[in-house]
Amino acid sequence: MALAAGAHLGSYKVVALICAGGMEEVYQAHDAKLGRNLAFGVLSAK
Repeated sequence: MALAAGAHLGSYKVVALICAGGMEEVYQAHDAKLGRNLAFGVLSAK
């Protein structure tokens, strides 16, 4: 489930994929409500 840069999840805008492993993908995003960058992980559906 790769998210494209520029995709929105709630108030988060995906900036880039940081890394992907066996269980999750980690993305850099920007939180529009708080005005700061963050990282979040998305678990694989395997």
